[in-house]
Amino acid sequence: MTSFCWIRPLQVGHGIRRSYQSRAPFRTAYLKSRHPHNSLSYPTHHHDSTSRPPSLRYISSSSSPTLPEPENSIDETAQNIRAYLRHLKHDKWGWVIYRCSYANDEDWTRFQQIINEKSRQDMAERGFPPDVVKSLEWTFISDPTLFNNASRDQLRRHFHAWVTEAQKSEHSLFAYNESKNWGTSQRYTYFIQVDESALRSVVDADPDDILDEGWVNLVRCSDEDLDLEMRERERGNVDEEDGDEGWMMIAAHMVGADFYDVMGGGPDAFYTFYQPPPGLVVY
Repeated sequence: MTSFCWIRPLQVGHGIRRSYQSRAPFRTAYLKSRHPHNSLSYPTHHHDSTSRPPSLRYISSSSSPTLPEPENSIDETAQNIRAYLRHLKHDKWGWVIYRCSYANDEDWTRFQQIINEKSRQDMAERGFPPDVVKSLEWTFISDPTLFNNASRDQLRRHFHAWVTEAQKSEHSLFAYNESKNWGTSQRYTYFIQVDESALRSVVDADPDDILDEGWVNLVRCSDEDLDLEMRERERGNVDEEDGDEGWMMIAAHMVGADFYDVMGGGPDAFYTFYQPPPGLVVY
């Protein structure tokens, strides 16, 4: 069985190390506060109220050109993801991404393009092996009747049901019967919420300004997050007014291999990076 190495820092901002290699370099999470400009108004596209809304769509991003196997040593992040997939007996990696704003279809198309192009360009430049590239799937879920302005708890309930089915459909029957580690998979523990503010921040960002790239919301879906009664009892012990500390705002470029990799270190991985919104986490 593949061994894991996870060293958790004493406080956020220190280096973290998790690797299948004995001499993996330290990585540091950098956090900065950023207050989104939610007061701006944006034009909307009005739809005929008599028109029938589109059905629920699951859009896969797994189709992409196959990259050549690099001649030199394989990128460490690629090795980690490959080892995780083999250890968990999984065939896919990548997060589910929920569309929660439906004012402009072109903006959503552009958002998907940005996420796909940046993550795959990064893998190509670093020489990720073909099997790791082909197994990446950002699963974009869109349905205005279910997710327009949906709350995080509404999304969690849908995601929880989606995970139950995906564990069976996304992997072989042997892997489903053999794997005992579904709860440790990043794909089935977290998802991305794209509300209007997040969508605008990404599509309106200046591509030439590294500090102006936008953000998305990373949402955790654990048993504790689904237990609303327990969260209500713990409300006084957390920083958030609604008692929900199971989400954070992350820079858009973190929807990629590196952050996905480091979030595979178990429950502590989330709190290594956690910053109460509207603070923005940058890694």
